[in-house]
Amino acid sequence: MNMTHFKLFSIIMLSSLLTLDAFAASNIDTTEKYAWSENSGWMNFNDINGGIMVYDDHLEGYAWAENIGWIRLGGDNGGGTPYYANTSRRNYGVNHDGDGNLSGYAWSENAGWINFNPNHSQVTMNTRTGVFDGYAWSENVGWIHFQNASPAYNVSRANFQNASQANNQNKFGDSNPDVVQFSMSRFTSNEDTGEAFVNVTCDGRCDGVSVNVVATDGSAISPDDYTQCGKTVTFTPERLTKRVRCTLVDDVDNESNEFFHVSLGNVINADLGEPSVAKVIIRDDDDNSTGNFNISTSANNQLMVIPEPANGFVFSHWEGWCADYSAATNGRVTVPSNKNIASCTPIFVLDE
Repeated sequence: MNMTHFKLFSIIMLSSLLTLDAFAASNIDTTEKYAWSENSGWMNFNDINGGIMVYDDHLEGYAWAENIGWIRLGGDNGGGTPYYANTSRRNYGVNHDGDGNLSGYAWSENAGWINFNPNHSQVTMNTRTGVFDGYAWSENVGWIHFQNASPAYNVSRANFQNASQANNQNKFGDSNPDVVQFSMSRFTSNEDTGEAFVNVTCDGRCDGVSVNVVATDGSAISPDDYTQCGKTVTFTPERLTKRVRCTLVDDVDNESNEFFHVSLGNVINADLGEPSVAKVIIRDDDDNSTGNFNISTSANNQLMVIPEPANGFVFSHWEGWCADYSAATNGRVTVPSNKNIASCTPIFVLDE
């Protein structure tokens, strides 16, 4: 991608760090977590307030650099092949081809774009040890090195077998069982994409570990809204994240956002962790309506404005003339005769 074709303006500001908590989880090692830049210093890929998640097909989250601040490697704005298209400010991120080769772009508000597959190098991850290597290139701070012998530093994916442990023991010892869980408790996809993905992770060596993924109806009903979501996934020490594809039905019905649940069960050679149940939200592409309001006449002939949330949403608050009324009154507003009902706007939020 020619990065000159688009520019990510400072309005992103890492989404003003409002979404940073969503990436507080990390599967980067707690000690082997540093890369180095001659011009910007140490970069922490498992910072206490951020952290990076490594998946089979992409990276997500934030790294912290002591001199340039937060670096965003990606979020939940992908889903294609590759996961991040890297063609606009809305779909950038670092891709992983499943064989340890990284590509794509990270973004720093203070250092600009960071290329993980520049002309003269590439950042890689050893699929046997989890250790990163190679150089990324920043347009403003130069090369970023992920592994060095002296002084020794590197970034490493946690829970991989350490290369020095030839006895095939779990990195944390045999006393700690492998644990399987979803990577997060909620996944979201647009209906018109025709698919949704959920990530199942295994912590530990995970040799011969398997688990069943089962889908159950919520407001989304199978096969009308989704199909083909259940399967058995098997892990190996080289593949500690599995991506499960669910097929979505792109109908023409005007409906609100819907959801179904996925759960883990029948786990073999591991313990079941949390979250073991996740919600898959289907964003409807046929109607963006989240609700409306109705007008009713009370017993004393006064007008009452009643919010009516669409399926999957709940009333939050009023804007306009009705702004002084909150959900504590169920949103019902008695309207004086000298007020304009059209100035009342109900605000609805997704029902979690």
